[in-house]
Amino acid sequence: MRTAISSGASEYLVKPYTMQDFANKVKRLLGGYQHEMPLAAQASNKVLGLADTAEVEQRIASSTVLVVDDMQINLDMIAEILKDDYSVQTASSGLDALQITRSSQPPDLILLDVMMPEMDGHEVCRRLKADAITRNIPVIFLTSQDDVDEVIRGLEIGAVDYIVKPAEPGILKARIR
Repeated sequence: MRTAISSGASEYLVKPYTMQDFANKVKRLLGGYQHEMPLAAQASNKVLGLADTAEVEQRIASSTVLVVDDMQINLDMIAEILKDDYSVQTASSGLDALQITRSSQPPDLILLDVMMPEMDGHEVCRRLKADAITRNIPVIFLTSQDDVDEVIRGLEIGAVDYIVKPAEPGILKARIR
């Protein structure tokens, strides 16, 4: 715990935890439950202009998710799952994804496949995190690679989460939220 706090973490979860515990932490960090939030998190929300849970819910509902995968069927399936909750953009290559992230309307979150031709997801993530304009866009790897070393590698290069395909729609939505 001390290491996490001294490293700059604003919150942490101790295992085992429930999805409700996780959701409450995320809501607290994004602006809900002002009375329970640490002062640093409250200050962050003021900078973001978030005052209450309704504002947080509205911000989540108006978020854009960029789905990056070289397989059109995967893009279509994920877009279908998310379309009722988010604005969904798709990219079929790493280069297309990088262009979209540097556009006038970048995504709020990126779901990124690892195994793609020309530029794999790891390289896309490295480039996003190395660029001052895109480094704060959260990346979740959504891939069929489930090897522990691959998960660790993805998280170490900057992903906030790692989801293994095929993803159950309810779990995918909960983790994006």
